[in-house]
Amino acid sequence: MTAAHDLQQSHRYLDTQVGDAPLHLLRTDHVHRDTQGEAVGADFLPPARADSTPRPSTPGETSLLNGAKNEPPPIYSAPRSADPYMLLAILADAVDDLERVKTATDNRVRSLQQVKGLTGTPEEMQMLALADSISASEAMAVKELVRAMKDHPLGPWVKSMKGVGEKQAARLLAAIGDPYWHPVHERPRRVSELIALCGYHVVDGESPRHRKGVKSNWNNVARSRLFVIVESCMKSGIRTVDGEKVGITPYGELYLAARAKYADAVHEHQCQNHKKPPARSNGCGTQANPEWGAPGSPLRDGHVDMRARRIVAKQILKDMWKEAQP
Repeated sequence: MTAAHDLQQSHRYLDTQVGDAPLHLLRTDHVHRDTQGEAVGADFLPPARADSTPRPSTPGETSLLNGAKNEPPPIYSAPRSADPYMLLAILADAVDDLERVKTATDNRVRSLQQVKGLTGTPEEMQMLALADSISASEAMAVKELVRAMKDHPLGPWVKSMKGVGEKQAARLLAAIGDPYWHPVHERPRRVSELIALCGYHVVDGESPRHRKGVKSNWNNVARSRLFVIVESCMKSGIRTVDGEKVGITPYGELYLAARAKYADAVHEHQCQNHKKPPARSNGCGTQANPEWGAPGSPLRDGHVDMRARRIVAKQILKDMWKEAQP
C-alpha cells in the first residue's frame, strides 16, 4: 500500500469539508478556502464539466476571478417556453390550483368562526395568516399569467378588444390551445370545429347539453371560460343612455342586435326546460304557464338572452381564430 492509496481510502472519512470544493475555486483560491491543501483534494475531485459556470456572487461581493465588485444580480425572469400556448396552460393550471386551495382555506376560516366558535383565538389567527399567504400566491400567479398573455402573439388583439381581458383570454387559450391549429389531425382547424370544441355548436336544432350515459365531445372548461368572457363583454360593452341600452363596443352592439332579432322568436322544437319547470319565472314550462316551451310558443326573456350571448361567443371565437392565422 502506498501513501497515496491510504490517503485515497481514508479521504472520505477524514475530510473536514463536506462535498466537493466549488469548481470555480480550484487552483486559484483552493488553498485559502479549503481546510486541507490543494495537493490532497484536487487529485480526487471529479473533472469539471464543460457546462460548469462560476457561482454568481452576491451584490457587493468581491469576485474571486477578477477582484472587482459584481453588479447586483438582475431580477429573476422565468425562461419563456418555445410554445406560448404551453406556457399559458402551465400558468393557468397554477392559478386553478391556487384558487381551489384559497376557497378551501377560506371555508375553513369561516368554519372556525361560525361553527366552532373560535373567533379571536390563536387558531383563527393562524388560519387567517395562512389564507393571506395563499391569496398573495394566487395574486402572483395571476400576475404571471397576465404577463404571459401580454407577451403572447394574440396579446395585442386581446388588449384591443374591450371586455375580453388578459386573464380570462389566457385561461381560454390554455384550454383550447392554438385556435387555428388542429393538434389531433395536424392541420388547420375549421372555425366550426373551434366552436364545437367550446360547446357552442348546435345538435338537432338545440344547444348541446350533458346527457346521462353519453360522453360529451366538447371541452367543458373552455365552455365555461368563454361564458365568463361573454359576461364581461356585456358589462363593459353596454350602457344605459336616457333609459335605453346602447352598445359601446362591437360585442355590445352585436348582443343588442341579436336580442332585437330574437325578441319575437318562437320555439321550433319542444323546449328542454318544459319537462322540468325552472325556478325563474321567465323560463319555459312554468307551472303557471305550462304551455310555454311547446313548439310555436314564444321564447321567454331568458332564452332570448342566452341566444344573444351564444352569438357573441361565436363571434369572439371567429375573431380569435382569424387573429391566430399565420
